[in-house]
Amino acid sequence: MSRDLNNVLNAGDVPVLAVERGGEARRAIRAHAIGIACGDPSPALRTRGLQLAVINDVHPAGLWPSALMDEDAMVRRAAAEAFPMRDRDSATVTLLAALERERDPGVFRALHAAMARVLGDDRPGT
Repeated sequence: MSRDLNNVLNAGDVPVLAVERGGEARRAIRAHAIGIACGDPSPALRTRGLQLAVINDVHPAGLWPSALMDEDAMVRRAAAEAFPMRDRDSATVTLLAALERERDPGVFRALHAAMARVLGDDRPGT
């Protein structure tokens, strides 16, 4: 699954060496670095890549569904905890699909908490 994350992030052929000015060049380099991290064999580095995606507001289509299907529970849990709430309907569908598949109790709880955030229920224990 790590290659899936890398493919999603690099689908746009980020112009890393392009001579651009301002924040766009830095953003392109950050997106490329995040793509490399998310494609790494190390679950810890893939997890950090997801965290950096949130920090840098890099959310290519398919990133979060791919991360929620990663082979490693640590990556899936990080994806659930950082899941962006941009579109309530698509977020609900994505999270429900992940909840149906999930077998790890910690990841399941994180997915449940993400679903509560999407639905506007931020009470502890939900």
